[in-house]
Amino acid sequence: MNFQILYKIRQNGNLYLTILLLLISIHFWVYTHFFPVKYFSDSYIYLELAKNLSAGKGYYLAENPHQIYSFYPPLYSLFIALVQLLTGLSSYASVRLVSYFSLLLFLYLFDKILRFYDLKPVWRLGILLLFWFSSTYVIYLIALSEQIFLPLFSAHIYALLKWYKYRKNKYLWRAGLFMGFMLLTRYAALGLLFSESLWILWILYRYKISYHRIFAFLLPPSIVFGTWYAVLYLNRSLTMGRKLVIHPPNKFHLKDLIISISNWLSPGFTPYFVLPAFVLLAWIMNKNRKQVVVLLHQDDTWLWLFNFIGYLLFITATVFLFDHTTSYDWRMLLPVYFSFVIMVALLLSKSFKKRMKKYIGLLLALIFASHLVFFAQLNILVEEKNYMKGLETYLQTSYLYIYTNTPDVFPEYMQKDNHLQSLPFKYDPKSTLRNPDYNKQLELMKKRVLQHKAVIIYFDKHDDRIFLTSPDELNQIFPDIKQKTFSKGIIFENLKE
Repeated sequence: MNFQILYKIRQNGNLYLTILLLLISIHFWVYTHFFPVKYFSDSYIYLELAKNLSAGKGYYLAENPHQIYSFYPPLYSLFIALVQLLTGLSSYASVRLVSYFSLLLFLYLFDKILRFYDLKPVWRLGILLLFWFSSTYVIYLIALSEQIFLPLFSAHIYALLKWYKYRKNKYLWRAGLFMGFMLLTRYAALGLLFSESLWILWILYRYKISYHRIFAFLLPPSIVFGTWYAVLYLNRSLTMGRKLVIHPPNKFHLKDLIISISNWLSPGFTPYFVLPAFVLLAWIMNKNRKQVVVLLHQDDTWLWLFNFIGYLLFITATVFLFDHTTSYDWRMLLPVYFSFVIMVALLLSKSFKKRMKKYIGLLLALIFASHLVFFAQLNILVEEKNYMKGLETYLQTSYLYIYTNTPDVFPEYMQKDNHLQSLPFKYDPKSTLRNPDYNKQLELMKKRVLQHKAVIIYFDKHDDRIFLTSPDELNQIFPDIKQKTFSKGIIFENLKE
């Protein structure tokens, strides 16, 4: 009897999923013990907002305590604040706890989506391993709102697929409710709302179902997001940090898109794994054109295509009309990667003949090899952080102010005491409007450096931040100051004689 139970567990994949979640849990807690959850520039804002929420001060930043902060929606900071209130843990421990449980929930819900397509346990395990070995896992090692966006997105997609299968309105309501929470996590979810609304309308038209059903999907997010919008309106905080200024995508956005694809599939080793994998995938699809066409005619496959294309168009429109700094980076394009993985998995697992198995096996080997090198890339990031520890100690003990083009590589405590400051902005990176105080800020920085109160450190890796003072301009401002080069960039330092 016991052997029959074990056999059933093995057959439906629960045992595989349990073992995988256990291994990921061990890795997460051990890794974050030695290398704590990292903070980006966004992370500091989330944590300050969470701190103010837990202290009962509201969703405000110290620099503007009378206006609700609208640039980032509130759900991620609210989660951290709730964990702090319920457990009494520090902000770092709360972030770590939110990261861990969000990760497990995401993998569990994503597995349910794979089960919907009746994928065999070995396929489900392989796809989940890809997420563990890809840049997606990095999200849960950094304090970012994508941590809760991914499980919400998974629950939302699963509800949509259930609606497609059973045509019951309750699943549309659930999908719409999760979409509302996604909008309270990232405004970019509007792109998914648009593309999925089109897909639902297409299904309703195809099967001659009343168009009124679309309201079961649209009403919950309208209520949830509308409530947040009303709060902002009553508080006169409606700008959400963005202004309507037309500026087309530039070469840096294209560069971000290429880097995103590279980092997802093969961080640091693109020529060796990704290019052969894409060529082999194209060849396999060409050899099985009929099966591919059959799969692409399935309605649930079109959900992923709608999301893939619609979300990319939405991000492009955002760059073109509002936010010049929005990039096609690995964070912003997570839903695209999500959709791409599902489509490739369906193609490889269901469409092809047995004689293609050896080629599919080679393709999977290339993909897994590319993802396995992710941990090597992660170690490189850790080495950079360790390098920064020595540099930051020297700079902070020697100078009162540090100006840099990359504040986000420094630790949190250096931002709290105003030691760390960004180089002056030539123009607003979001609207491209010129900074009227640029010359004043430049003069203040120059004065501090000449008085031996400040140092400037410029990181070559982030030279795409063209809205900041450039190295050439710094050379003109400080013609008599010697530059000190180091492995990551340049230091402008007025040494005392």
